[in-house]
Amino acid sequence: MLDRMKDPEFRHAYAEDQARLRVSFLVRALRESRNLSQRELAAMMSTTQSVVARIEDPDYGSLTVKTLLNVAKALDLPLYIDLPEWPDWLALMEDQTNEALQRDSFSYEACASVLDTTQVAVVAPTMMALSSTSPYLIHAEYQISTPASIIEDQPRQVSFKTARDNSYLFQTQAYHT
Repeated sequence: MLDRMKDPEFRHAYAEDQARLRVSFLVRALRESRNLSQRELAAMMSTTQSVVARIEDPDYGSLTVKTLLNVAKALDLPLYIDLPEWPDWLALMEDQTNEALQRDSFSYEACASVLDTTQVAVVAPTMMALSSTSPYLIHAEYQISTPASIIEDQPRQVSFKTARDNSYLFQTQAYHT
């Protein structure tokens, strides 16, 4: 298989086929894990059973992002679209079992535990300038948004990764946006 992946035409046809399979298997596995019929999922999406049947058909392949967003909303899940590097993609495609395709709907407790332990989310840089003392130091001020439970009146350290995998640590004052 790896030797065949050297051929760009094969590689991209394989990726397209796997994407169609994954979406169809994922939607079906999620629908079935919630004990929903195609008709019931269709009603939750404000569409028809035949649309859900096409979504679950790996040979269909003409889904739109809007349709996927409707599926995600009906199942109370976010839609995540990515263009990973090939090794990461191959690892993701490796397990297409029903167990691997299961997803839980929104849970406040699960989200709160993630948000309370992760770094703050940067919304928009408001000012950035090179430091006069070192060409490697950057001074930045950011408007940040964080969950209310972790807003504090003390500086918060925020780390960023650059495209070259260099880490920078910024210290910023957290405030409500």
